[in-house]
Amino acid sequence: MGPWSLFLIASGGVCLAAGLPHLMVGLRRRDRREHLCFGLAVLAVSTYCFISTRAYHVTAIDEYSRLLRLDSALGAVVVASMTWFVALFSDIQRRWLVWLQTGLCALWFLATALLPASIRFERVTELEEITMPWGEVLMMGTGPVNSWRFLTDISAVIAALVVIQGCTALAMRGERRRAWVLAMTFGLHWVVSSVYGLFVDVGWVSFPYLGTIVFLGAIVVMSMVLASDVIKARELADEVRAKDVRWGELLEEIPLLVVIFSGDGTIQWANRFACSALGYALDEVVGRSLLDFTPSWGRAKAIGAIERASQGVPDPAFENGAITASGHEICIVWSGVVIRDAEGEIEGLMGIGADVTEQRTTQAQRDRAIADLESLRRQLEEENVYLRDEIRSVQGFSGMVGESDALKKVLVDIRKVAPTNATVLIQGETGVGKELAARAVHDASPRAEAPFVAVNCAALPANLVESELFGHERGAFTDARQRRRGRFELADGGTLFLDEITELPLDLQPKLLRVVQQGEFQRVGGSVTHRVDVRMIAASNRDLRAEVKAGRFREDLFYRLNVFPITVPPLRDRVEDIPLLVGHFVPAIAARIGREVDEIPASVMRELVNYTWPGNVRELLNILERSVLTSPDSVLVLPETLHGSDDPVPVDHSGPLLTLEQHEREYVAQILRVTKGQVAGPGGAAEILGVNPSTLRSRLKKLGLSARR
Repeated sequence: MGPWSLFLIASGGVCLAAGLPHLMVGLRRRDRREHLCFGLAVLAVSTYCFISTRAYHVTAIDEYSRLLRLDSALGAVVVASMTWFVALFSDIQRRWLVWLQTGLCALWFLATALLPASIRFERVTELEEITMPWGEVLMMGTGPVNSWRFLTDISAVIAALVVIQGCTALAMRGERRRAWVLAMTFGLHWVVSSVYGLFVDVGWVSFPYLGTIVFLGAIVVMSMVLASDVIKARELADEVRAKDVRWGELLEEIPLLVVIFSGDGTIQWANRFACSALGYALDEVVGRSLLDFTPSWGRAKAIGAIERASQGVPDPAFENGAITASGHEICIVWSGVVIRDAEGEIEGLMGIGADVTEQRTTQAQRDRAIADLESLRRQLEEENVYLRDEIRSVQGFSGMVGESDALKKVLVDIRKVAPTNATVLIQGETGVGKELAARAVHDASPRAEAPFVAVNCAALPANLVESELFGHERGAFTDARQRRRGRFELADGGTLFLDEITELPLDLQPKLLRVVQQGEFQRVGGSVTHRVDVRMIAASNRDLRAEVKAGRFREDLFYRLNVFPITVPPLRDRVEDIPLLVGHFVPAIAARIGREVDEIPASVMRELVNYTWPGNVRELLNILERSVLTSPDSVLVLPETLHGSDDPVPVDHSGPLLTLEQHEREYVAQILRVTKGQVAGPGGAAEILGVNPSTLRSRLKKLGLSARR
């Protein structure tokens, strides 16, 4: 037996010695499958060495063919095992190439088993003697190449790709040293063995195949790497044990209840704090069921928590009671932790609890106090409702006093529309109480607790109407030093009342229409679309249909506002309500200004009833306030004589006839005398005449009249 044969036998022994320990590690540890694949491949190489030693010295073609088939089958096992080793060693996540290699090796193995002379030759035609440089004679078979030989070539290419993929995965995880070791060992083996095998196949080289020699180096290197991994794992285990000791000391000292128990709830260990909280010694706790320390009302909850934790789904936190040695009950908030062994199996459970008895006692006291306050609040609300009902029965619905049929119709309409979100259009003369009607709709709606925002469009400057309604961003115009929310945002969730809607500029009406239709708008100078939930109530003392025909009001906006129209009647159409209004206003005015008026003469009431009230309820309120102020004693006296004609202020027809402009001048002058020169505001001349204050001032200049500002 020559040196080459001795070398092969020695290589087989080395591989056998290197492979068996890794095979045993892989079989015993499920988390070490790379050792199993490596050991299987190395043992296959060891067997390959022993079979090759015999094959190099046979002289019969049949025996050589049988050994060659066995040798080729072992090659398939080596390639498949080593491919899986590389994948597990480098932790390749996408393993489709590995599975493809496995399938090819299975075909390789099957073809070797079925073909007469292995996958290398179709048949062995002759055995050639090869004399080694040192004189040893080896037998090498020759014959036509098998057409299935391509399987081995493809397997070699895929094996190289898997090695590249594994090196890349290791390098990306920062394990560059392991990547270099893997690349140098297996890369060198596959390059040298593939190139040299090709030279042997084409007849350029007459020496035996060098695959075993090159692979022996890879086996030794990778065996050392895996052995170092085992050593590191042992060192890590020692470190883990040291940490376990420190962790145990920490669990003993931590001011929390820490209890370790089995899947059936039997306590295996408890720290000092848990024993102290329960009032037991450790040996009195260990071996007993957790349910022994749980009150009857909390046992079902504890059993459910243990079952869920045993299934690997512990409760992050749950509250339960515990009974101490003295019989007292404490409240504990538990968190569950699953304890697993090295193979991932559940071997126990840990409960970590915090004693929250004091906090729960304080919370219970607080809850009782809150409940008492809530009871008082409900009682006050009920009393409030009762008082509001009492007030409403005296002064009418939301301050609207009267019993006339005309007013009752308005109240019926309000009750119909209030529970809905429909847009309401309130029309009526100046001073009839349109805002009171709007507030009545709001107070009777589900939005009663939300804001009621009233906007008088006639009182807003034309250049600031848009900013007032929709708000503006900082820098939107010269004086916009900061962002400001508009009336629509202030009324979000509630009701927005737009009085004198006809005074709204025509170019702003499309933006208002968008809010009414879609609830969307943009602030002045902004690009962000805001959404609001606002109920719209509009009011006007003009005929909106006439305004639409005149082109001063958009028709589409009119139809959106005129969903539910309400017309508030003038005071002259509800004369029977005047005594009720007088009886309501006079005591309130007297109390507000500190006077006592407890008698209203029949003559005064008769004169008030007979007057036509062009200024409606507002005019009545102003006259009553002046009367209370000027009455010398507790008997109400009117400051001036009222007239019951249709003219707001009577005109003397005993003199010569006047022109229309003279009549107008005289009439406006008398109105100014009645209002004491007040043009704008409640009870002013503009309100009585039903015109815009700026229009009236221009008219005064034309008529040569002056008024105080």
